[in-house]
Amino acid sequence: MTPGGKAAPKFFWPAELCASVRRLPDTPCVWVALSGGLDSVLLLHAVSRCLGNDRTIAAIHVNHQLQANAGETEQFCRKLCESLRVPLTVERVTVPTKATDESTTGGIEEAARNARYDIFERTLEPGHILLMAHHGDDQAETVLFRLLRGSGVAGLAGMPSSRVLGMGELHRPFLAFSRQQIRDWAQQAGLVWVEDPSNTDQKFDRNFLRHSVMPLLKSRWPSLIKRLRHSAGACRDQEELAAALARIHYASVAGGEDRLRVAQMLSLSLAEQKNLLHWWIIWSGYRYPAVADWRQVLDELLRCAADREPEFRGGGILPAPFPWLALPGA
Repeated sequence: MTPGGKAAPKFFWPAELCASVRRLPDTPCVWVALSGGLDSVLLLHAVSRCLGNDRTIAAIHVNHQLQANAGETEQFCRKLCESLRVPLTVERVTVPTKATDESTTGGIEEAARNARYDIFERTLEPGHILLMAHHGDDQAETVLFRLLRGSGVAGLAGMPSSRVLGMGELHRPFLAFSRQQIRDWAQQAGLVWVEDPSNTDQKFDRNFLRHSVMPLLKSRWPSLIKRLRHSAGACRDQEELAAALARIHYASVAGGEDRLRVAQMLSLSLAEQKNLLHWWIIWSGYRYPAVADWRQVLDELLRCAADREPEFRGGGILPAPFPWLALPGA
């Protein structure tokens, strides 16, 4: 645990820090996702200090029970919220055993993330917003990580500053700040937080990028974070244009009952088919499946004989046989 205490009495909260939370939508309740780490602790203090008189503020802590200090961290969050007079909701989850048995550590990270977001979605009521403390360095690491995984434009757009989450919205007010800015402000304010021991374990891909790759890239290109932020913004613009085009195509291809008509799909180019399918799957509330060769998948699905029943198995992403292919005459 990093030593410290309540915000230093002579610390003047930076105008840009307060502005980042004051420009949030006018909502009846603001939730802060509190991990107990540096970033989320500063966010909770900033929200309490800059919005405390105008909004109902609450915090939520998800205890994944994965780290040796998980209980200590939970207790720290309870005491912090009590000192700030912020109501705290604590949810304990158990990461599926299967995830911890995988040879790669991505399974653990993904399972823990899914558990967190499931709780966040269930917690938010209509009109509520949830704040997460991701900052500019997190965004840069996300873009680079997705690039290495072969993500397309949507993935390279990085984390959105806001999006729908359950019945509410998720907002990330710190994306314009660097990790160093966050740390400097927290230290100047005399704040205390808990260090997650897993954050230094480089068997996790993100930690490897953070501790081994990013410092080397920054030493060569000091403006790396800014450059990646601009690239992510450009990709986000392209993704919005692609979504707009997909909606136009959907209007001519939709066959009712959540189906897409084969004949009309075949009139589109492969790029248009892939773009429409990507938008339609995400819009329908499913995860986009990882497919190595969409050309082959689409060709087999769209050009099969009328007496066939094509199947697409996507790990539970969509039921099989494929429900959205309306064959000619159907």
